[in-house]
Amino acid sequence: MLPPSRGHRLAVERWA
Repeated sequence: MLPPSRGHRLAVERWA
């Protein structure tokens, strides 16, 4: 998984 320092929330909203 991607590091939570780049875009943890962005990824969640992107795959939401």
